[in-house]
Amino acid sequence: MVAVAMAKRGATGDIDAELAALASGDAKARKKAADALGKRRDAAAVEALIAALDDGDAWVRAKAAAALAAIRDPRAVEPLIARVTPKRSNKELLALVGALGTSRRSAPPRRSAR
Repeated sequence: MVAVAMAKRGATGDIDAELAALASGDAKARKKAADALGKRRDAAAVEALIAALDDGDAWVRAKAAAALAAIRDPRAVEPLIARVTPKRSNKELLALVGALGTSRRSAPPRRSAR
């Protein structure tokens, strides 16, 4: 619950709390966690953010794509491409295509000390 509360407040605490919030049952907390993870730019979040591209909430999916764009890890390219489909909303498609555009101009992601 602490991780969910931190994500709701937009706190940028430790990455484990943000990853826990990304997996919570609260869509608002997941959205804020994806946003915080993108600001952190830590490659340790890539796998969880890729999984969040299939979240049940469109805003969480869009925030996950934006976070992956900020992290710029090459592992995200194929999963992003696979999700560019006509069934996606316009906001999701914009986030996915934007993430793909920035992933090609990659600055190396930060690596956590985990």
